[in-house]
Amino acid sequence: MLGNGWAPGFTIPDILMTLWGMLLTPRLDLPDKVNEDTLEYVSNREKFNRKAAEWTISYARK
Repeated sequence: MLGNGWAPGFTIPDILMTLWGMLLTPRLDLPDKVNEDTLEYVSNREKFNRKAAEWTISYARK
């Protein structure tokens, strides 16, 4: 869907499913998009989720 795969006929559910898939399986073959958090998400989801919860409490709930 991204890049040359885009078409004006895509529906909102199509777009949401694509975004959901991107969140579930980050593309590690894009070196400029991979950082420490991406690697942690893939290799240690429990630690990633703990850190995300801490950040939510610290920053998003104010």
